[in-house]
Amino acid sequence: MKTGQKVAIGAGVAGAILLARRAWAAPPTDDIILEDLVISPLEVYPGEVVAINCLATNIGDITGSRQVRLEIDGVTIQTKTVTLNPGQSSIVNFTTNSSVLGVHAVDCDNLSGSFVVVESPEANFEVTNLVIDPTEVYPSESVNISCVVTNVGDVAGTYTVVCVVT
Repeated sequence: MKTGQKVAIGAGVAGAILLARRAWAAPPTDDIILEDLVISPLEVYPGEVVAINCLATNIGDITGSRQVRLEIDGVTIQTKTVTLNPGQSSIVNFTTNSSVLGVHAVDCDNLSGSFVVVESPEANFEVTNLVIDPTEVYPSESVNISCVVTNVGDVAGTYTVVCVVT
């Protein structure tokens, strides 16, 4: 039997049948992967901004797009679309904040991390060295009253001194 020869297939026919093979190439694809999750800062006070970034890279053969989803504590906060040429990389940037104290889970399309919201430091004031001069006066005479106010806390603040004369 020769290649290309027609053969009737039935009882009593023996021989090899050669079929032409064709190689099919896989279709070109875009394959955008995410890596290198960065959360900064890792510790914030309530309401402060947290930057969350990851690197998107197209390791495919054609230009493609991908939705990148940011979840905080299991809730989708933002979604961004990234479009990349083959071999191209781009940083995908998100920002968020929280006023809820505690650890917050971050998920950026299966890249995971966390940040923590801690209680804000407070100003803490001490009032000392109260001086009243003179200590006794007649009606309509002046009295000098003074004190020292010191901030012994961790941050700047203001304090109002209230003087009540009875």
